[in-house]
Amino acid sequence: MWLAKKGITTGWPDGTFRPRDNISREAMAAFLYRASGDSHWYEGAALFTDVPRSAKFYREIDWLATEGITTGNDTGYGCREYRPKDAISREAMAAFLYRYDTGKGTPLYSTNCNPPASTPSQPSMPADKDCADFATHAQAQAWFLKYYPYYGDFARLDADGDMSACDTLP
Repeated sequence: MWLAKKGITTGWPDGTFRPRDNISREAMAAFLYRASGDSHWYEGAALFTDVPRSAKFYREIDWLATEGITTGNDTGYGCREYRPKDAISREAMAAFLYRYDTGKGTPLYSTNCNPPASTPSQPSMPADKDCADFATHAQAQAWFLKYYPYYGDFARLDADGDMSACDTLP
């Protein structure tokens, strides 16, 4: 009741509090944001790859980071995740409350998230084939184009070198 009277919780749309449910990391962010009474939040750079600006608790999670209460989880390449739907562990809650109370966190204002461009995975080396293994030119050509960039014409399907496999097939 105290949380509701202070405006820290709004409960569920059906008017319940659900006291035995676990609390998610995003709900915990909302509780701390509301408890702080801080109205000086401003939208900066997106800090977490799993919290889009359209997320229900984007403001609260972003505030938590800029206040140094959380830095999220490093996922590599300078990227960070908050994992908003995960339940919060007791140790994480203790850390959040400590940083909230003491101000001894490291504010996060931006990230240098720069994952490498995804490259198509190289198909594994197939068994050798010849034109007799295909019913049509189209089948042979599709196979040739799939493997040629990685392995060359190891199957020798393009005898005349015109980048067209098994020209004599229908």
